[in-house]
Amino acid sequence: MRASGAALGHGVLVSASLDGSIKVWAQRSNYQRLATIDAQAPVVDGALGITHIATVHEDGRTRVWQLPAAVREQQVGTPEAAVVARGAAVDDDGDADALLYALRNWVPYCTISGDDACAEQCRAGAQYLRSVLTQLGADAKLLPGAPGRNPLVLGRFTGKPPAGHKRGLHVLFYGHYDVVPTDPEQWETDPFTMTGHNGYLYGRGVSDDKGPILAAIFAVADLASQGQLHATVTFLIEGEEESGSAGLAEAVEAYAHDILTPSAVDVILMSNSSWLGETVPCLVYGQRGVVHAHVTVEGGAGNADRHAGVDGGAVAAEPLPDLIHVLASLLDPAAPHDRRVRIPGFYDAVAPITPADDARLDALVARIVAAGDHPAGADPAALKHSLVQKWRTPTLTIAHVGTSSGAQAKAVISRRATATISLRTVPHQHTADLVASLTRHLHAAFATLPHSANRLSVAVSTAADWWVGKPDGPYFAAAARALTPLKHSLVQKWRTPTLTIAHVGTSSGAQAKAVISRRATATISLRTVPHQHTADLVASLTRHLHAAFATLPHSANRLSVAVSTAADWWVGKPDGPYFAAAARALTRVWGRGDPLAVMEGGSTLPLHWLRKRLAAVDADCRDAGAVVPVVNFAVLHKFHLR
Repeated sequence: MRASGAALGHGVLVSASLDGSIKVWAQRSNYQRLATIDAQAPVVDGALGITHIATVHEDGRTRVWQLPAAVREQQVGTPEAAVVARGAAVDDDGDADALLYALRNWVPYCTISGDDACAEQCRAGAQYLRSVLTQLGADAKLLPGAPGRNPLVLGRFTGKPPAGHKRGLHVLFYGHYDVVPTDPEQWETDPFTMTGHNGYLYGRGVSDDKGPILAAIFAVADLASQGQLHATVTFLIEGEEESGSAGLAEAVEAYAHDILTPSAVDVILMSNSSWLGETVPCLVYGQRGVVHAHVTVEGGAGNADRHAGVDGGAVAAEPLPDLIHVLASLLDPAAPHDRRVRIPGFYDAVAPITPADDARLDALVARIVAAGDHPAGADPAALKHSLVQKWRTPTLTIAHVGTSSGAQAKAVISRRATATISLRTVPHQHTADLVASLTRHLHAAFATLPHSANRLSVAVSTAADWWVGKPDGPYFAAAARALTPLKHSLVQKWRTPTLTIAHVGTSSGAQAKAVISRRATATISLRTVPHQHTADLVASLTRHLHAAFATLPHSANRLSVAVSTAADWWVGKPDGPYFAAAARALTRVWGRGDPLAVMEGGSTLPLHWLRKRLAAVDADCRDAGAVVPVVNFAVLHKFHLR
């Protein structure tokens, strides 16, 4: 049977077959079939926002038609298909699978900016992102970057304004698809192959910045597919961030009309930062500025690299020692802990920490300490000082020194030596003033070498101002409300004990309306976590219930407590051989990289008994490693069903 279809950009695919039927498929749930529809009548699903119909013709062709606006406003058609499709659109597991699938396929693109050998890979990586945006329903295209630089990706999801508003917010999400070079010695796996281990994903760009970009895109696409997107969300993704965002400003100016359609941007979002730990989510409200300057000392015209053995001693002034002399003037060696910068006026404009900022830092440190997200035994005062040093203290770093003869040369007097200097600026320093002061200082230091025949030059490749947002403003408040439940929900489900009154019934049954029942029974469900003792909790619950009943001295009734189920919690060994074997099996069958190691808030009652009765482990051991494959292969069976 031949079929032809059209992607409608709402999380579904509609295909038509020669048997006269139309089938609806879920794009982000491995193309699971949602419904089969009789194609004899036009199908319009207003709830999904589908704006086309597919028709089958006698010549065997399938045609897709855009519906007139008047028809699109009607909500007619097949309700059953709409319900199924909406259910699939919000299916968290399906979306998570699709997101990881997209990320796994994006990581292998070697999008290292500044490396000519990776230029084609960078462009291919940008095209891949554009295709992802398009498949998820966005309008997307590539914007040319600076000559010889990587393109930008522009994507836009347009939502419906909130009720009573002419337009919704215009949100710009900024990110970058380029990555930094890799050192194979620092990787246990291929950096351009995404792998999973102990609940973490590994691969170049997984966290900086391909993973966060895709997470945001899928989140917006989900809102759009459910008709809940009430803003215009524009994705501006560059490919030169790791190389100083070369050409970004020029591209934004050149394509401002495309970026600012349909209106000016109300708020800019990005996810290109880090958390302070693993339990408390972070919202960034400010960053230091950065200046990248390249200082070069080189010989006169016609000068060439010389052999140190043949010409050493005859060269009047070697460029590299001159450069070292200049660099040594930048930092005060008498201040080894903070390396005070010697540039005149460097600290003059630094804003003092306000009482509000100081209070915010104290509260932040207290939360970090309470959450255990700091090194064991760390002094809170030292932790606060380190945050001040990283966030509110300007710095100067000599990031790199190179020569014209390259890193491998051992017996060469290089004709040119270059150093890269990185400045980090803070409120309220002025970037242009600091660049000018740095340049003057370097030339002044070089002038103390009166007999040098070399020349010095300074080139600035990056100059980005610091910025500070409003942590008390409405956008941060909205982001905090959205962020807080994410991590908290996992902790609540996995590591928080709970008590639920699951059912209350009487001897007269649920339908009795005028009966005084002789007996009332409630079912209570406790969920325990490491390292609670089940027997102790049961005894404590029983005592508490009897004590509460005893506060009714005139009652002629009696209370009894019966325990029907008492299963211990268990925690396996995600680093053990059984998990490794199960992971290999999952990967081999599912073909989507290593599985994530997670906990569950639910309970599989037989596991504890099976471990005690059958497994070759100590009865008091909570590491039920021997039964781990049972749990994992139950998941594998679910994958087979898919």
